[in-house]
Amino acid sequence: MLLQHYYQCSLKEYSDYARKYLEDNGIEIILGAGIKGATKDSFTIEVDGERKELHASTLVWTAGVRGNKLMDEAFPELAKRGRLITTQQLTVPGLDDVYVIGDCAAFIETGQERPYPTTAQIANQMGAYVGARISGKQVGDFKYINRGCVCSLGHKDGIADVMGGKKLKGFKAAKLKKSYRSKKQFMS
Repeated sequence: MLLQHYYQCSLKEYSDYARKYLEDNGIEIILGAGIKGATKDSFTIEVDGERKELHASTLVWTAGVRGNKLMDEAFPELAKRGRLITTQQLTVPGLDDVYVIGDCAAFIETGQERPYPTTAQIANQMGAYVGARISGKQVGDFKYINRGCVCSLGHKDGIADVMGGKKLKGFKAAKLKKSYRSKKQFMS
C-alpha cells in the first residue's frame, strides 16, 4: 500500500494505531513514494530517487484531491496545485465579489500556517458561509468548525476523534463509523 498522507485526524497516536493495524494485517506501507507509471498489473514508484516496480493481481490507486488547473492559470501568483489562497471571507484577494470554495480553495485561518485539507466537511461549511454572504446576511470571517473524523479499519476496528475531542479506538470507533453511515443512508 502506498500512502502519501493517511488518516486526516491529526493525532499521531491514532495514525500510529492505524498504521500498526494495517501492517499487522499484512499490508506494506510505503510513505513518500511518487507513482511514475502504471500497467494492468503493476505500479512504478519512486522513493528517494530510486524507481521500483510493484506487481499485484489487484491494483487500487486512491489519489489525493487536487484543485482545478484553471486556478493556476488564472491566478498564477495566488494558486498552487489548483488551490487558491483565499481571504478570510473566502474571496479572491482583491476581488471581493469572487468566492472560491471546496477543492479549489486553500483557506488559511488567521494565526495558522497551513490551509485546511480539502474535505467534504469544510466544503459544506464554506458553501453555507458563502450562501449566507450572497443572500445579504451579515457574517464575519469564515470560521471552520472541525466536527471530527472517523475511520474504519475493517468491520470491528477503527479510530475516531469526534464531539469536541472525544477520542475512540477499536470496536467503539468502528460502531460509531457504522452509525454515521446508517444515519447518512437514512437521511438521503
